[in-house]
Amino acid sequence: TVKQTYEGSKIKEYPRVRYLKQRDDFVLELTEIFHQAIVDHNNSEECEILFDSFYEKAAEIHFNFSDLEYEIKKNNEILASPSVLIKEEILELIYKNKKDIKKLNLQVLKDGNKLFEMKLLDIFSYVHFDELTGIYYLMINGRWVEFKQRFLFVLEEGINSIDFEVNNEFNILEYDTEEIYNKNIAKENRYELLDRKLFKGVEIGDLLSNNKELIHVKKHDNYSKLIYAIQQSMISANIILDQNLHDKLEEKYEKIGIKFKNEKFSQCLLFLFNKKYFDNNFEKRYNFSKVRSIIFKLKLLSWHNFLTEKHIPHKVYLQYYEKKISSNKRKNLKYL
Repeated sequence: TVKQTYEGSKIKEYPRVRYLKQRDDFVLELTEIFHQAIVDHNNSEECEILFDSFYEKAAEIHFNFSDLEYEIKKNNEILASPSVLIKEEILELIYKNKKDIKKLNLQVLKDGNKLFEMKLLDIFSYVHFDELTGIYYLMINGRWVEFKQRFLFVLEEGINSIDFEVNNEFNILEYDTEEIYNKNIAKENRYELLDRKLFKGVEIGDLLSNNKELIHVKKHDNYSKLIYAIQQSMISANIILDQNLHDKLEEKYEKIGIKFKNEKFSQCLLFLFNKKYFDNNFEKRYNFSKVRSIIFKLKLLSWHNFLTEKHIPHKVYLQYYEKKISSNKRKNLKYL
């Protein structure tokens, strides 16, 4: 069960960061470094796809990643219509159009209707470290932020205060899709399956455990998907905290028999990582030092602080998978 992580704990405050002015010569120089990293395959490791603006919109229009369609455009010409935004494929497309890098836009659609459009480069976060000054510069949502090493120390302290657990109930030797994974975990552990059962357009969780844990599941393809699960958990918590919605919630989940009045639910994240992110020992401990995304860590710490402040028990479950399985093996999943 989830420990009462909020008891006796304090909200972690981190040192301030400073946004840089957009038109400074130094900002233009940083932007050129960022552009070079984007087109240079050897230095693109520090670039991560990050739809930070998606999460604000998600709370307003309630969409899931699986519902979205994409068009990558140069001026009015459609260069690609990917069903999934994969970092390596987008970087390859940018490389082919590197002379027109500033003209590339991403259009996001749902059911063929345009939701919004943004500069393609703005979906990336990027970190640049200046060895001479010891200052880090972070590109996020098209803007530059600066911070010092102290910020990272405090961030790591905050991350270490979160309750993590590697639980074999969620372990599966081979992974196919999130939908199939959720169905099999629900069946194996006799959990309620809430995946795709929306309340006001929102999944209040993918799984509901026997201990009233609302579990939000995401596989690590890129950190933006994990951040989406974090945001989804926060939206779920706000919905359940609203006592005016309890009657409607019980009506929605009447067939399952979930009661919301005078009940306390925990918020849990279940992240599935490739085996390489775990230390090679008997207990398969997760090695968080291998996570390089500062944005992901910031979002995770914000989630922890938010739920701590609301006195909501919470935990992060971590599991690893071996490989994606073929369709003819789906009926013979092996659990560890």
